[in-house]
Amino acid sequence: MSKLNHHINDPRENNFVLDKKFISIHSEDRDIKKWPRSNNFEVQLPDAYKNVHSIRLADISLPANYYTFSNYNQNTKMGFQVDFGTGRTPIDCTITIRDGFYQTDELVNTLKNKMNQAVSNVFNTTYNSFTVFYDHVSFKIWFGNDQNSFILKFGEQMIYDDKDRGQQPVMWNNHSKWGLPSNIGFDKINYQSEITNEDIRFDYLDDPPRFTNSNWLNAGGYYVESPNIISHLGEKNIYMEVDKYNSIDELQPYSEATTNLFAKKGPYKTNQNDYGTNVNSAFAKIPIPILPFGRVIDTINGSLRNVMFFNPPLDKLCKLKFLFRYHDGRLVDFNTSAIDFTLEINVLRNEVEQRSN
Repeated sequence: MSKLNHHINDPRENNFVLDKKFISIHSEDRDIKKWPRSNNFEVQLPDAYKNVHSIRLADISLPANYYTFSNYNQNTKMGFQVDFGTGRTPIDCTITIRDGFYQTDELVNTLKNKMNQAVSNVFNTTYNSFTVFYDHVSFKIWFGNDQNSFILKFGEQMIYDDKDRGQQPVMWNNHSKWGLPSNIGFDKINYQSEITNEDIRFDYLDDPPRFTNSNWLNAGGYYVESPNIISHLGEKNIYMEVDKYNSIDELQPYSEATTNLFAKKGPYKTNQNDYGTNVNSAFAKIPIPILPFGRVIDTINGSLRNVMFFNPPLDKLCKLKFLFRYHDGRLVDFNTSAIDFTLEINVLRNEVEQRSN
């Protein structure tokens, strides 16, 4: 408890003390019927805090086992087409990977198996010509087929229904993180496979000195190399909102026309400036420095740097509503994992009134 002089619409100068109160909040404290997901909930505080000077996030404990790939994040689907040669109609296929966090080897094996199984299902027979490889030196993904030409149809939108998507924005409209192909290093276009009559070799592979195994592109085949590096580790920061009490400003992501101050008049007008900002959009920015599985535990002595001051002081604080999201607006999917945090609530108390009590 500390003393300070403070003027609060009073002609007299009063001596006030700053009284610290701490409240521990767990995601289990919410009304689960009203707030089914722990990324967005409201709680009634155990006491009505009066004359609130400031609020600070003192500590927080979050799960680190977030799914990078999920229906919720709209990045579990991809389409492709296989061409079987003259006189045969190409087939279109779509695969869906399971929700989860994938290491690189797990991811490429999943893509390979899913693609081969999709073609096998069309012909009701076994098809094993697709392979997928992760180059650990360049951090890029390679798709290959030792028999058939193919197209990766990454320029076509995959549909996620509202039930899967929940309150999430449509990610396809963004220029990054718009789907599974974006995470594995591809742009929003269709990719026609190239043909080669030679082995594709990687110098750091000793045995065998080929793409993935001795059967892959054995002096011939079709391939596509991703133009960008893979991004499969997920987000590194979570934004915590406290309704009505945010103080962090943000820039809006995914701008494409910030140089156009105004739309030009006439039939050839350009897009308006899409530069945007969000003022007082978040209460705290929480780093996620570790990979699954584990928990992120942070305090004001660590990475947390947030405090919300009120001038004049807030008359009364009875309830708080929280929301956890990423910078692009996607809500964090905690699944069933619990979260908890402590708020430091500083209230001003009249020292004269305290002595008289």
